Amino acid sequence: MADISEHAPTFITVRYGENERCLLNTQCQLILLLDAVIQKSRCRFDDTIDLCEEDGTMLNLPEMLSDQKTYAVEFVDDRATYIAVKMTKKVDSDGFVYTPLLGRSFMQIDYPEANKRLIAMSSGKKVDKKKFRNMKKTKTPRKV
Repeated sequence: MADISEHAPTFITVRYGENERCLLNTQCQLILLLDAVIQKSRCRFDDTIDLCEEDGTMLNLPEMLSDQKTYAVEFVDDRATYIAVKMTKKVDSDGFVYTPLLGRSFMQIDYPEANKRLIAMSSGKKVDKKKFRNMKKTKTPRKV
């Protein structure tokens, strides 16, 4: 568990909707950050939401929710931009359909690589394991 007092204020930008974005403080429990994304993107609270990096790498944040005291700052990079992604369980297999919550035209123009990777993952194509990040980020010492 992270000691929240160790961290200077950190924020991320989350993109969703028709070119909407919100700035979120990551010094909170992970579940609160994901709830904020759900609320901002006007999803249902029972939807499974994750974030992906600009290159399409999924953070796999829902997998980290088993520990209610996990802080968001442990899994995201300060001042990074992420895309909100809805994960829908496939009926006929163990996989998911990954639907970016950022409008299709913005995904195609601003994040073509992420768009391709999310489509590939949704169709069940093999994707490099590096495209999934489900571990705590390593802290780099802050320069004073």
